[in-house]
Amino acid sequence: MLKRFWWVGILLLATGCGLIPQRTAVVPTAVTPEASATPTDAVLAPTATATLTEPTATPLPSATPFPTAEPAPTLTPTPAYSYDIQLGSPRMLPDLKAAERNCQWMGVAGQVFDAEGQPVEGVVVGINGELGGKPVSGVGLSGLATDYGPGGYEILLAETPLASSGTLWAQVFSPEWEPLSPAYTFSTSADCAENLILLNFQGISTLRRVYLPVLSRGD
Repeated sequence: MLKRFWWVGILLLATGCGLIPQRTAVVPTAVTPEASATPTDAVLAPTATATLTEPTATPLPSATPFPTAEPAPTLTPTPAYSYDIQLGSPRMLPDLKAAERNCQWMGVAGQVFDAEGQPVEGVVVGINGELGGKPVSGVGLSGLATDYGPGGYEILLAETPLASSGTLWAQVFSPEWEPLSPAYTFSTSADCAENLILLNFQGISTLRRVYLPVLSRGD
């Protein structure tokens, strides 16, 4: 019994002096398995992008400007003519002096009368236009060509008969060249028997006739 305690004491002493190696209890460390990062195909929901669309400003219709009031045209008063062409004029006739001039003349001649049918002297008759491709201008004074009667005039057009159609005109003027009649166009002929253009003028009467309607009672 004492021997057993003896050996126990020796063991305790040896252990305390480090003669007998002690076993260190190895405590197993709990290894926590790392989670393997397995890539997961994460399906991301599309982000809703809010697009703010500003409303387009519709331009207002342009105000239509009011039309500018144009001034009324100035009416040019129609001159009050005192002479008109006489009924039956113009006429193409043989030259009154054919025996003297033969067929080497063509002209305009006639008479000028007032509104009462009386011959007028001192009135200018002017002829202008074109004949045979050339300009023509002539002047006659009533009362100088008495072969055609009182108040007669004569104007040379050409030295031979030439045909034309509306390229010549005749007009009556005062001695101060104030127009006393409208301008009248006339034609000419190349025929020697029509080398005189007879053109008479007459004053315009101021008499005006008024016609009243005939009223009926409807009986």
